[in-house]
Amino acid sequence: MSGISRYKKPISVIFISLILIQIPGCVSTKTINSVSDIPVSEKYTYIVHSPSTTYQILNFSISDGTVSGNLINGKQAKTTHKVHFYLPADSLLKLNSDMILTLPVDKISKIELESPAKGATAILFGSLFVGMLLIITLILVDAKPYGYW
Repeated sequence: MSGISRYKKPISVIFISLILIQIPGCVSTKTINSVSDIPVSEKYTYIVHSPSTTYQILNFSISDGTVSGNLINGKQAKTTHKVHFYLPADSLLKLNSDMILTLPVDKISKIELESPAKGATAILFGSLFVGMLLIITLILVDAKPYGYW
């Protein structure tokens, strides 16, 4: 049994490292510099961040350098594709009584596109699988001389 126990520490270090790698998730974030690069699609969630509040934009549209849509406050939809609009001041959020936003694009300080990183996810899960195979192989090879298998 001492042969297996000598692998406990390296195995625990490997698994702790893999868990820590998973914490940020497999998401890529890209800063958008041009209005034409903003994707307009049903699969995206659009979020406006001001210094004190965060709103989700429903019925999102861009026309003539103006972002418009209906704002809802609260939890955002759980989609993997998100577009974040960052405003430098709360005063830029001018809403009418129906919570409809009309915001000139030049007032937005930063636009970020957040989407799943498929390559990083594939590499992570591939290396997890290979690591598990190596650990199992080490344990099985080490256990054979002791008659455990």
